[in-house]
Amino acid sequence: MSRANTVTVTGIGTVYECPEYETRYLDEQRCPDCALFARRIGTGGTCPHCEEPVAITDLTPGDPMS
Repeated sequence: MSRANTVTVTGIGTVYECPEYETRYLDEQRCPDCALFARRIGTGGTCPHCEEPVAITDLTPGDPMS
């Protein structure tokens, strides 16, 4: 794999997504805006380019467990 195809995710943790607003959070299980419990998306971190939470499954094609 060439270096151009690698992605570095910083701040490894768990990514959650609010079911109401579809906003993602890193290691926050409740949405601060609506107080609903967020859905667990999976392991991930902060994108080095936009600083938004991104799950590893967002970056890998297909099922990562296969």
